[in-house]
Amino acid sequence: MSEKPEYFYAETVMLARSFIEKMTNFCYLQVCDDEEYNKFLLHPYYRAFHNADKTKHAGEVKIQLKFAGKSDLKAMPVVSEALSIFSETNPRLNWSTFSLDEKVALLSARSSISPEFFLMNTLTIYSDASEALHGSLYGCALPTGKYIPGGSFGDVDAQRENILKNIALLYVQLGSLIHEMLKIFPENESVKELLIESNENHKNATALMKKIFGA
Repeated sequence: MSEKPEYFYAETVMLARSFIEKMTNFCYLQVCDDEEYNKFLLHPYYRAFHNADKTKHAGEVKIQLKFAGKSDLKAMPVVSEALSIFSETNPRLNWSTFSLDEKVALLSARSSISPEFFLMNTLTIYSDASEALHGSLYGCALPTGKYIPGGSFGDVDAQRENILKNIALLYVQLGSLIHEMLKIFPENESVKELLIESNENHKNATALMKKIFGA
């Protein structure tokens, strides 16, 4: 990655997207209602039930993966409960109906986290990663910087400088997310010690972030 950052930049951004979702959900689960937390626990059983019989069509081609014991799954109380909350017929429901931004809003109301760092990540990293993930021209061209407002990096050196700047921002922003996550557990002594060190790192990271954005 360090020698040829342009080769896997889009993939790095996609991994960062996954990290952002996981960290946001992890923090959200610390403050959400019991009903929402229970849905989080039951959703895997709902998914397992539907994964036991899946069919795909492409034109005249059809493939199917089916677990011979699917009918026995409904006899399990935890699966039955999961299906009653989600759906026995619709296999594509998420465990929560709240968006990431709505989860961050609740986090902000019920904890001491700074929501701007979560929102910044969804505005920048998460948005770009969505395009890269789905193979749009914008996403595929992320390493070139061609479609970034104000950027038209035609030569290799300019592209490389832009990618290195973006990678630095990516690490700084994800680091800020980890710092905010630590603030969810202030009563834990071991976390308190980590938070003291993290506060200093966070100040330096924020200063670097401002400098990069202003460059």
